[in-house]
Amino acid sequence: MRSVNSFNLRNNLSEYLDTVAKTEASFVVNRFGKSVAILSPYKESGFKIEEYFGFLIEPFSYIQRRQNKR
Repeated sequence: MRSVNSFNLRNNLSEYLDTVAKTEASFVVNRFGKSVAILSPYKESGFKIEEYFGFLIEPFSYIQRRQNKR
């Protein structure tokens, strides 16, 4: 995995993003000589926020139905 310092990343962000997107390579971002983050390609996951918080939808639907009846 290649590394880049935060100053170079900031000044050339679009180039690094293009490299990550095209080659699927990852970069370790260093700041003051210490590793602080990883820049890696985005991969679609099966996680859906609506399914995770689905239990919250019903109470709001109930409130909306009550308001519509008034």
